[in-house]
Amino acid sequence: MVLATAGSYVLSRMFRKSFDISAAFHAILKTDARVFLFIGLFVMGAYAFMVGSPFKTLDDEFSIINNEQIRDLKNIPAFFQSTYFKETKDYYRPLVYVTYALEYHFFGLNSFYYNLDNVVLHIINSCLVFLLAGILLRNRAQAFFVAFLFGIHPIHWEAVANIAGRAILLCALFTLSGYIFFLKFVREKKVGFLIGALVSYALGLLCKESAGVLIFTAMAYWFLVERKTIRQGLVFWPFFLIAAGYMGIRHVMGISKLYLWPSWYEMALGVLSFLSGLLVYIGLFIFPVGLHFDRCQLLYKSFGDPGFWLTLIIFGVFGFLFVRFYRQREGLTIFCLVWFLIELFPVSQIVTAIGVYPGAISLAEHFVYVASIPVFLLMVRGSSGLLKVWEEKRHCSAVTLRWAFGGILGFFFLMLIQQNIYASNEFLMLRDSLDKDPKNPRLQYSLGRIYANLRDYNKAIICFREAGQYQGNHQQTYKIALGKALVDSGDVLGGVREYEKVIAGPQDVQLLVDNKKAAYGLLVGEYERKARGGKASARDLFALGVFYARLGEKSQAREAFERSWRVDAKGFDALFNIAVISEELRDWPRAQEAYERLSVLNDPANVFLRAAQDRIPYVVSMTGQLKKPSAE
Repeated sequence: MVLATAGSYVLSRMFRKSFDISAAFHAILKTDARVFLFIGLFVMGAYAFMVGSPFKTLDDEFSIINNEQIRDLKNIPAFFQSTYFKETKDYYRPLVYVTYALEYHFFGLNSFYYNLDNVVLHIINSCLVFLLAGILLRNRAQAFFVAFLFGIHPIHWEAVANIAGRAILLCALFTLSGYIFFLKFVREKKVGFLIGALVSYALGLLCKESAGVLIFTAMAYWFLVERKTIRQGLVFWPFFLIAAGYMGIRHVMGISKLYLWPSWYEMALGVLSFLSGLLVYIGLFIFPVGLHFDRCQLLYKSFGDPGFWLTLIIFGVFGFLFVRFYRQREGLTIFCLVWFLIELFPVSQIVTAIGVYPGAISLAEHFVYVASIPVFLLMVRGSSGLLKVWEEKRHCSAVTLRWAFGGILGFFFLMLIQQNIYASNEFLMLRDSLDKDPKNPRLQYSLGRIYANLRDYNKAIICFREAGQYQGNHQQTYKIALGKALVDSGDVLGGVREYEKVIAGPQDVQLLVDNKKAAYGLLVGEYERKARGGKASARDLFALGVFYARLGEKSQAREAFERSWRVDAKGFDALFNIAVISEELRDWPRAQEAYERLSVLNDPANVFLRAAQDRIPYVVSMTGQLKKPSAE
């Protein structure tokens, strides 16, 4: 709070005088270092509420807590030879793991430093936005407010206040650096700046796939602002060569998985649903309330959905106006609009389907981390022009305008603090998000994990059941978690029943096997205690045999089935299991004896009778071989 108070004092001093000629404001703008310090104070002040928060479930557990690779810097070369998520073939982000490895090397599993590094990266990115906006706008005052908005706007809370947002922050750092170098190259024609842009582009690709759009944003600036021709665009060939090399590496490593839509019809619904989400984003830029973790957007169900046609009409009108007034608008304005769309293209549902659960696509707030920059550019330029017009026409006093503008920034700052308070407590963050999106299975699963860690298994079971209702890539993981919660709550049989329903994917096979063994061991212990106390029925002893068999302990399983058979001579299933296990143990005489007892049953419909009759000839032959004297 000390940092926030210091920044507030500076801001209050700035607004005591004229908006444009304030001595305090000009003093801040005098050097880049002062601007960086001012922005850094406010950003750190707002995010100070979350730097002490612990690691969160899901990504933090996988990427950091349980990631053995990051615990030795010697593994850094291996990061460049594997996928980000080991079970899937879709992400390649080795530099993110490099930062985690360095943090672990110096700070171990102290989450404070991982959170702090996220905030520092965001401050650096805000400073880069100032430099970038200064080049584009050629107005330090406007560039300052663009960077300040970027730094304190609450829509960025998800990317910064969650350690898993590291990929976004690193990618933005290199992407923004690449843009600055490229613009410097365009203005000054120095090859060194072009090399800097190419290196930044390559490093950005090693952080997150969305860095790939840098080429197209640079091309948009080249043609829309600089008004260059296609023949002058040879400068982009090195960028395309880097992109091709990057794609080649991914292809060789098998990291090329895309989640394509089943049909063009469904893709059209997905794209239009995302376009409707753009309107949500625009609303959040202006009035950032209702922010929450893992935001999603419901899919339009068909072309007959009224929302589908409304979205189509809105963007159709926008497209018409864009074409109609294209040549009448300044190149920078057009560029900002195009830049915004380019940045969101990777998550637009065109390249790959990005779903949360059936009937909903992802509209995560971290998607707009870099895409927000052109929006803030337009907001600041538009506000600056509007303020000048209002002052000239005296619609309201300069003091009123200054207080109104300061109030807006203050509102954004307070909303950011609120989101960081939520982010500092994962339970509060998830509860708040589920209040806004109760069907999100990822949120339900994460909340269930928290309840399970708190040993509130009844609530954990409710969350896991809710999460497991929805089809998706992680449904089986949710069901395994449900089984584990049931076992931990004391309902071991219920947990085993849930485990038996799971069709585990490659990423869940070992977890399922381990959980089953643990549950079977608990049941064996429970039934053995019953047996020792003389309270075990024939069915209890039969169940004991089943669970011994599932643990692979065949001798103990056969003994349990024999005890069950002795208690209930009509337990033909126990007798059959004795025969089968005896075969597996190659105890042919015992197998023959059990099968022969079953073969005298007088019920032709009995499945055990038929099975025994089928197996007896083979077992008798094997028993006979045992009785033959060995050749000398």
